[in-house]
Amino acid sequence: MRERAPGRILDIGCGSGVMSSFLTRFGDVTGIDFSAPAIAIASRMIPTGSFRVATVDEIDPAWPFDVVTLFDVIEHIPQDDRSGFLARAFDLVAPGGLAFLSSPHPFHTRWLRAEHPELLQIVDEVVEPADVMAAASEHGLEPVQYCTFSISEPRQYQAFAFIRPGASDATPSLAPGARRRLRWLGNPLTRPLRREVIARTAARRGDRALAREIRRQR
Repeated sequence: MRERAPGRILDIGCGSGVMSSFLTRFGDVTGIDFSAPAIAIASRMIPTGSFRVATVDEIDPAWPFDVVTLFDVIEHIPQDDRSGFLARAFDLVAPGGLAFLSSPHPFHTRWLRAEHPELLQIVDEVVEPADVMAAASEHGLEPVQYCTFSISEPRQYQAFAFIRPGASDATPSLAPGARRRLRWLGNPLTRPLRREVIARTAARRGDRALAREIRRQR
């Protein structure tokens, strides 16, 4: 079989690299985050990755990625800035490439606002699925899958997968089988990744004990 170059993966808002570590099995990972301490941890823990303090505006769209991920990110973007943020993120997806996003379900965010506002971060916006779908469509992406999942109650979190139609010889291909597996990250059979998403969310919300327990369920 002809040898194929590994895919290029961009993990936006990578934090300390929890999800980036998982993604390294699918290709060459670049992680960006505004937190210098988090980037330092990611660089130390994942020597095969490339991590830097940067925003999505600083990534050159002339060199798009096969996969772009935003795990537990868009809810922390102010509503007035979200459209532009998603536009820049989606423009970094290469022809034939994939985009993955996860966020709290709007039902869960509204419940937290009403019942437990102390658990919210400074910016914790409601993310409506229709808004994300519309933004993706506006920038040439087609939906692959949408699903909801939870830790302890229904509709706590949501995940999106999109693809940009077409293919480009100018960008590297994902390793055989990786694209198929990546396209179905939202599938119930991919529970390990779901657990990582949930564990990361729990840790970022201050519940490190819950995050450890989730990861022990592998």
